[in-house]
Amino acid sequence: AAASSGILRAGADLAGQCARDGAADPTHTLSMAAVATVVSGLCGAQWMRHLDSTLGDSTAESAGLVAAKAFADYTCFAPCANSAYLFLLPLLTGAGVEAATTSVVAHLPFLMQLEFMLWMPYNLIAFSHLPLHLRPATSALLSALFTVSIATVA
Repeated sequence: AAASSGILRAGADLAGQCARDGAADPTHTLSMAAVATVVSGLCGAQWMRHLDSTLGDSTAESAGLVAAKAFADYTCFAPCANSAYLFLLPLLTGAGVEAATTSVVAHLPFLMQLEFMLWMPYNLIAFSHLPLHLRPATSALLSALFTVSIATVA
């Protein structure tokens, strides 16, 4: 899961850079792959396991439990993951700590709005209707779309 996350997000990063600049920076793409492997691949998988083990993993959950899982993901994991991307991408591409901090402050509100619009509905559907074995593939596709947005701001 971690390696595929890095590869998928690297490809989406290339697409986002080309949409933004008309060209691609290989250092940015490699940085995205590295950050994605750790943040989305390793940490994201652990987070989802934690949510499922703590709050339940069946698709026959109550509406309240589904909403609690989606809310927990949005309020706990999303700000940490988005901040990690916004901070680490500039830092790994040589921009320095001040620029990395500025990136988080400037772009986190936008990413959290996008997170709410994309991931909240997805999580409500996934946690209530998608079997566990289908969630990684479907979330990987949505992650690619989200990464294009990250690449345009970070």
